[in-house]
Amino acid sequence: MNKENITDKQNAEIEEVEALNEETIKKEEQTENDANVEEEKNLFSILEELQNYITSKKQSDELMQQMYDDLYKEYKWLKDNFKFNKIHKPVIKDLIFLYDNITNRIKENDNEDVKTELLNVQIDLLSLMARMDVEPISEIIGEIPKKANLKLHKIVKSIHTENEEEDLEITKIIKTGFMINEKIFRPEYIEVKRFKKK
Repeated sequence: MNKENITDKQNAEIEEVEALNEETIKKEEQTENDANVEEEKNLFSILEELQNYITSKKQSDELMQQMYDDLYKEYKWLKDNFKFNKIHKPVIKDLIFLYDNITNRIKENDNEDVKTELLNVQIDLLSLMARMDVEPISEIIGEIPKKANLKLHKIVKSIHTENEEEDLEITKIIKTGFMINEKIFRPEYIEVKRFKKK
């Protein structure tokens, strides 16, 4: 009987040890789970901080890029404007003056050979001006308008008309107008019909 009691006693101790081991394992697993949860929270916190840093860095970089682009545009505008006003503008004025003189000589000259040569020079001059983005207004807008447009034309002479519908109708282009990059450099000098009520 004593042997059976010892065995029962040993069995009880073994069960107690197993229960303790099970409880210890559960506690260890719980502690490990808690540690994993805490580590996961820390990791998410670090990831969130990293994401916030990247977002702010990206916004900062975009702002810096925008500021750089704006400064570059301003620098380019100043550079181009300076170059245009100091270098190109006087040259373009002289080329237009030469174009006007050639046009006048063509009108005044009766010799067909001379007229042909002057027309060839005028065409070459227009090609040179086109390389500088200077073109006659009529070529830019595609046609010669029938009525005066005060954005494109300067009225220098007028002829009286009795017909109200003919008011501001262009009768003659006195000097060709020119544009640079679709901006008026010199308006077209024109003669128009004017209607006046009596």
